[in-house]
Amino acid sequence: MHRILYLSPGHAPPQKNRKKNRFYHLSRYLSGDLLSPIWGRKSLKSLRTIKEVNLAMGNFQYHVTFSSRLPKIIKILWDVLFYVFKGLYLHYFKERYDVIITYGPFKTGFAGYLLKKLTRTKLIIEVPGNPKKTFLLDSKTLGTIDKLKSKIGDLLVPSITNRADHIKLLYPTQLNGYKDIEKNQISIFHNFVPISAIKPSEESDKYVLFLGYPWYLKGVDILIKAFKLISDEFPEYRLKIVGYCPDKSYFQKLAEGNNKIELCDPVFHDEAIKLMSRCGLFVLPSRTEGMGRVLLEAMASKKPIIASNVDGIPYYIKHGFNGLLF
Repeated sequence: MHRILYLSPGHAPPQKNRKKNRFYHLSRYLSGDLLSPIWGRKSLKSLRTIKEVNLAMGNFQYHVTFSSRLPKIIKILWDVLFYVFKGLYLHYFKERYDVIITYGPFKTGFAGYLLKKLTRTKLIIEVPGNPKKTFLLDSKTLGTIDKLKSKIGDLLVPSITNRADHIKLLYPTQLNGYKDIEKNQISIFHNFVPISAIKPSEESDKYVLFLGYPWYLKGVDILIKAFKLISDEFPEYRLKIVGYCPDKSYFQKLAEGNNKIELCDPVFHDEAIKLMSRCGLFVLPSRTEGMGRVLLEAMASKKPIIASNVDGIPYYIKHGFNGLLF
């Protein structure tokens, strides 16, 4: 049985429901380890959590690190060092890997390349979004750091992907913004979504649902403005926005004057699917999007979909067939 080392950027704890964990299903063919930083605070609860997530799932073992309280630059270095040193230890002192897989070409891709060189192991890079746009559309205000990240990304992405043994994309034109990428050894298919575990509800509540983060990149401001324009025409409908947003002030200001707009904190996956199963309509107004797992989850929940016509979304949603695009 082939062994893989998977580098994940995190940050949520792993899905402990076997039916919804892809590594459990991959255990029919593979074994290995997954390295990931996760959100957490320095508390007894965090210590208990880290024991829970350092768990086995089928033939795979999770290994995590907490780094959320560190400054961003230190956090990046911390995570890269964690990937590299933990990966080297597991490779040479436990059982050697046949393949290293990284979710993303940036921090995880750089660490994966270092491990490839140090272990002489093959490297596969999964590209989760449009790397050309990510840093430029991450927030309402484009700062110096964002511009610097984008410049570094323009250099890093071709350099790392060209040194990988294989690249996994979500849609055919995902790397078209880069001139120097060697477009060979590429596969294109959607990310794992456990649609067989999603049971559509026979009941439906009158609310429009958004699930995801970061909110600006996902177009939450666009959604709030659009809902306010037509809210009076559909007085029975509410707008429910759910996801991680450390500073909701901009979106709260946009929502002022309409008490049918709910800005909710993030929830775990099971609760998110319950919200999905009962919504009247699902909307994903992203400014950039590689695929949008929530779109497949909405389809599995038999919900009508409205989404933005950007990047990978029209590869999965055909206007007028399985959703509406704007």
